[in-house]
Amino acid sequence: ETRVEDPDYLTAPAAYAGEWLYRPAMQHSNESCDLDVARRFLDD
Repeated sequence: ETRVEDPDYLTAPAAYAGEWLYRPAMQHSNESCDLDVARRFLDD
């Protein structure tokens, strides 16, 4: 679960809960990687 509290931007705390499902039979999306987009996150 993730919870975000920021009174400057949110009127109330926000929470999210999720679960990854292991699905080995699922077909790959075959979306190619956009290297320019991926590189934007290297400096973070």
